[in-house]
Amino acid sequence: MGEYYLFHEMDCMYDCEYCYLQYYFQTKVPVIFINRDEILMKIEGILKTHPHPYFHVGEVCDALAFDDLTEFSLDIARLFSKYKDGFIEFRTKSTNIGNLLSIKNPPKNIIPSWTFSPERIARSIEHKAPSFRERLMAAKRCQEAGYTIGVRLDPMIIYDGWEKDYREMADEIFSVLNSRKIDYVSLGTVKPHKLLIDVIRKRSSESPILLGELVPSNDGKYKYLKFQRVDVYRKMISWIKDLDNRLEIKLSMESEEVHSLVFNRDLKEESKMQPPIPLKNFYVPILESVIELGGKAKVEDILPRVEEKMKNIIANYPKWKDRAEWAGMDLMRSGYLSYTYPVTVWEITESGKKFCEELKKK
Repeated sequence: MGEYYLFHEMDCMYDCEYCYLQYYFQTKVPVIFINRDEILMKIEGILKTHPHPYFHVGEVCDALAFDDLTEFSLDIARLFSKYKDGFIEFRTKSTNIGNLLSIKNPPKNIIPSWTFSPERIARSIEHKAPSFRERLMAAKRCQEAGYTIGVRLDPMIIYDGWEKDYREMADEIFSVLNSRKIDYVSLGTVKPHKLLIDVIRKRSSESPILLGELVPSNDGKYKYLKFQRVDVYRKMISWIKDLDNRLEIKLSMESEEVHSLVFNRDLKEESKMQPPIPLKNFYVPILESVIELGGKAKVEDILPRVEEKMKNIIANYPKWKDRAEWAGMDLMRSGYLSYTYPVTVWEITESGKKFCEELKKK
């Protein structure tokens, strides 16, 4: 199956702080392309010549925000009703679904998909987008009209109280929607580019996006640490599975390694590597490093000290940081480290100090 991204418009009116469109285009206003016949002709050419093509609409715009003006969905419905092997997804936060609802017996290969965020996030940083419940009702109406929909929980944002908000949101989504008419559920965490970080900081230094601990990665984006992302995904998946364990859940823009950690699959490359360093080997270096840094420090400041203390052990182990982060999680679960938001600040407890001394005596 080939995947295609359809740009019939660009830019968006919803002004979500985490969206890369904040810096990507110089137009500053949404643009609607008028070469509709050419667009439809090229889509049809692919439908005729490629097996099972899958089109995504809404990568550089909201797929439905202006649909009452453009009637693009009506043209798409007429086209895709003739080509059953092709699929098209409309990614949206919009409630602008009048044209979709007007289609009697809508083609099964048209999939409207909604991005949902907890109401706190929708109110605070998705400035001009419909509320969470307005989107949910729009999705429900499309299901009732005969559509199978997509559910996108992306980007998920870590903030004080995020677990409660996201769990309650999941409960509401899957109690309102018919899970048998959900094509997929996609999860992702916020991954802003440095250019977007600068834009967000100029708008508001109190944005929940900036309150979390984001670290630079090789692709130029800032992300939560790997163990945090895995923890977020596992929690959300467990909440969803408690409600319906038959849903297909996938991750958005994550590495195969993260997929493997989240879904407990064996990594192919692990078979080629030496056995992993036992987590307990990291306990003393981590606890000592936290003590040396005053008893409380960011993970990004702790890990270089851990590296120095363990340089002979980790010299041939490129993924040692992952093991160190998981060891930190072990120490948290045991009560030897504690944390306040953000989670990437580790603080040693009194029991942690005693535990460190006991280990050093062994």
